[in-house]
Amino acid sequence: MYMKYKFYVNDYRGLSDDAPPHTRKPPSKEDSKTILDHMIYTLKLPTPDLVLSVIGSAKAFKMPQRIKNEFQRRLISIALRTDAWIITSGTNSGVMKEVGDAVDNYRYEITKRLKSIACIGITSWYFITDYEQLQSEWERAPTRLNHIVSPIGEVYQNNPQLYRVRHPTDKNEKSKSCPLDPNHTHFILLEDVYGPDDNIWRKSFFGDRNPDLTVTRNDLTLKFRDKIEKQAITPTDP
Repeated sequence: MYMKYKFYVNDYRGLSDDAPPHTRKPPSKEDSKTILDHMIYTLKLPTPDLVLSVIGSAKAFKMPQRIKNEFQRRLISIALRTDAWIITSGTNSGVMKEVGDAVDNYRYEITKRLKSIACIGITSWYFITDYEQLQSEWERAPTRLNHIVSPIGEVYQNNPQLYRVRHPTDKNEKSKSCPLDPNHTHFILLEDVYGPDDNIWRKSFFGDRNPDLTVTRNDLTLKFRDKIEKQAITPTDP
């Protein structure tokens, strides 16, 4: 299950070190609250007592089987005991894939305890390999319709779409995208209004400079994610 959140990039410009100091702004607390409210009240996820935030490289690596088994066992055990949310960047690579594999390998144990685990991937919409597969019919409509149906600053949830995992083989594509992991239970996909054209974003914020905008987008997503995680474990007013 996935949800998208569309936002203005200029609300977050300066998240990269390449941006001018006077344009640096932190992510909005209101944005993270909007997303969290949707997760709890619409998706019916229980409010977590703990957030297990897993951050690591998206590069493929080999982990000794004994360590892998222990990591997966302990992760699932903690999540089950504490009703935690597990949050990663949700891609089918590196550490994130190990987390997804843990949920898959312990699926029987989770079901046997009559429990569920929320394994949530938070990533940039445009970092997903073949993100077009997830677009609904109205998203493929003209831009004017898209803006009416998916307003800025609001969560919108698509009808379920079939997503086929494809690992890029081209070197340039591999550096700019990654497929979603099929074993995560939920995804929050952050869509900036500048779309897939990096040149528009570059001209708007960086002038003649030429930073790696994949890194800039991932930076933005991590800081947005940090706000969501903190909001998730912040006590709400009665």
